[in-house]
Amino acid sequence: MRATLLAILAAALLALPAGAVAQTPTDDVYSHAESRQQTAPADAKSAGLAFTGLDVGVVVLAGAFLVGTGLLIRRASRET
Repeated sequence: MRATLLAILAAALLALPAGAVAQTPTDDVYSHAESRQQTAPADAKSAGLAFTGLDVGVVVLAGAFLVGTGLLIRRASRET
């Protein structure tokens, strides 16, 4: 009974709109788009994707480590 009441309360709170809903409509912010100028890239190289500094190799190694650790834990839990 108590868990059901808490679940209903949580669902009701999540259904209510948050107090930090957009203060002004998006149209107010972007309505003067024609007054903004867009500058062309300085050279042809800058037309490609921007470098974010993320080293993909490190992310792949971390993912492989996490998958391997998960498999080891799964195997160890089966043996006991």
